Amino acid sequence: MKRIDRDMVVRFYEYFYKKKFNSPKYKFKPSDRVEKIINTFLTLIHKYYNSNLVGEDFLWSYFIYQFNYWRNAELTTVYGKFRIELIIGRKALQRYREDRNNLMWTSERSEIITFYKLKKSDLITVNRVADYNDSYEESIKNKFLNTDRGFYTCIENTTLYNPKHKACLLCDYRNSCKLVLKEKFLNIYKKRCQ
Repeated sequence: MKRIDRDMVVRFYEYFYKKKFNSPKYKFKPSDRVEKIINTFLTLIHKYYNSNLVGEDFLWSYFIYQFNYWRNAELTTVYGKFRIELIIGRKALQRYREDRNNLMWTSERSEIITFYKLKKSDLITVNRVADYNDSYEESIKNKFLNTDRGFYTCIENTTLYNPKHKACLLCDYRNSCKLVLKEKFLNIYKKRCQ
């Protein structure tokens, strides 16, 4: 999984902007001010989430959530452009983190996907599943084991159900976690669970 970086954020914003405003030739060129906003966003993402476990799939869900949030608003600046800080600014990220309805279930079923003809495959490269034993991930899974908070923490910060992790085998939420894994990461699900 490729780590979220500046170019990835620009690519996602440009794609969603093109789709939302039916502007296929739009090219996003960040100003110095916007570059600072992007850097702050990346710093916060890496602070709040395990930076090795969030990448394109996270950004896809994140952008779906943000564009869905702003779908009916008339958002323009003096120059008539939809500002990126509304999507990746501090308040936007805080809203995403605090809103438990942003989880995968709502993001993947959002009406804006069909309305704007968004295709995940336009943005996301095929991931190879790597075998590894991550004691950090195991410790995250153990921290709030068998609690709602633990389940949400796993969704946000781990690669989800893994039968090699003792915490997963003991977890009361393992079946729900398997469903999320199957829905979001089918190839990983097949490798781990079949």
